[in-house]
Amino acid sequence: MAKVTGLDRLNAKIKRLTPETKKELMAALHKGADELVAMQKRLVEVDSGDLQDSIEKVPGRHELALKVQAGGPKAFYGRWREFGTPNAPASPFFFVAYRALRKRIKSRVTMASTKAAKKVAGNGK
Repeated sequence: MAKVTGLDRLNAKIKRLTPETKKELMAALHKGADELVAMQKRLVEVDSGDLQDSIEKVPGRHELALKVQAGGPKAFYGRWREFGTPNAPASPFFFVAYRALRKRIKSRVTMASTKAAKKVAGNGK
């Protein structure tokens, strides 16, 4: 299991957030996740449609986290499609979309957190 450094500090900061701030951050995260899911569904090679249908956002392990996943019982081959096999070339869709959108998503979340912080401080509208 990977060790996450600074997790205690992050959890302490999250506990200090107001419900309004959390709501704004989650709205930005949902918008980014929806955008990511849509792009991944556009990029994935469609045969039966099971892999495309399996791409979804789900709650993460933390209250301010979302996870985008692909695969499942009907589409267990998603990893093979993404990275290829010795007998089939890769047809990436998952991380290609992530790399294309990560700056936009991060910027959106940063702007939402700044806006929420200004509201809490009394400087926002």
